[in-house]
Amino acid sequence: MKEYLNSLQSISTLIEQVKSNTDSSIELNNSAEILNNSLQPCYQEYQASLTKLKFFHEVCLENIENAYDVWQSKFRIEDIPKTEIIQQLGEFSSCDCRIWRLKQINQTEFLAQLNQSWEENFTTLEKKWFFESNKNTLRNSTNMFEKDGLIKDLINLVDTRVSGAIENIVENGLIVIKDELFTLDLDKFETTISLLDSATKEKVRDKKNNLLARIYDYCSEGINTKTNDYKTQLKSYIDDLNKKSLMGVNLENFQKFKVNISSSINDFINKIFDELNNRLIDVIEEGIKFYNNLLEKQKSYEEETEEKRNSEKQWLDSQKLEFQMIQDNINNILAILT
Repeated sequence: MKEYLNSLQSISTLIEQVKSNTDSSIELNNSAEILNNSLQPCYQEYQASLTKLKFFHEVCLENIENAYDVWQSKFRIEDIPKTEIIQQLGEFSSCDCRIWRLKQINQTEFLAQLNQSWEENFTTLEKKWFFESNKNTLRNSTNMFEKDGLIKDLINLVDTRVSGAIENIVENGLIVIKDELFTLDLDKFETTISLLDSATKEKVRDKKNNLLARIYDYCSEGINTKTNDYKTQLKSYIDDLNKKSLMGVNLENFQKFKVNISSSINDFINKIFDELNNRLIDVIEEGIKFYNNLLEKQKSYEEETEEKRNSEKQWLDSQKLEFQMIQDNINNILAILT
């Protein structure tokens, strides 16, 4: 590396000798000057290449330090009590089961309540607008003057009863499921993550934090946004019924509307439960995968001999020495050039 610089400096010295020699001809002096000018880009390119090479070597040295960190993490991982890992693995696995069970219970319970409420309120509207007391039966249609009152009642039903029931599900049914995740000792999870090497630790921590953020975002904004969008969608169904009923609301269309809305509400509630459940399970599965991987690493490290561990350290020491020597040479040459 330095041989090239020595050659350039030798040529520069010879050029200066020619230029300072009063016996040199004009032609030789001109040639020396041209050659001197052509040497400058060589110096500049050499310096630029060394600067670039220095950057790449700094990356190599950084990777060597990371390799040391990985090597040292073996001791930290080995020292974690196996019973503690198995206990945490059991906690995550049982939490997985509890969340699935809570989801199924709450989903079934709240859907039953919502469907019952919807059925009762809809039956009340049906009797109010279609029942003929003198005939003790339902008529086939409202008249055009009654239509606006029925549509207004439907909008009020969506704005109050249905919306209130959905908000109750969000505030009670879903939050109970979410809170179950935080019965886990996530602080202990974080403490164990901190024992890993820096690169792996950063990846695991980022993954965990991103998964938790998805839950917080969904519970704080995502569900509310979906609920508001869905209430708008329900009103669009009412608008469609209104457009089909210029001369009055037909009983058959009204009953189809009831079935369609009921099915739509069920789908919406199921999706909300499923989405939150999936986000919670993602965190738990990440924890289970983490602790299973930790057990595998422990088993592998326990099988390593002291001789093998020392051999790895010696290899890392030799690589670091080689790269450091190269980096020192680069720095020395750049100091000369600048």
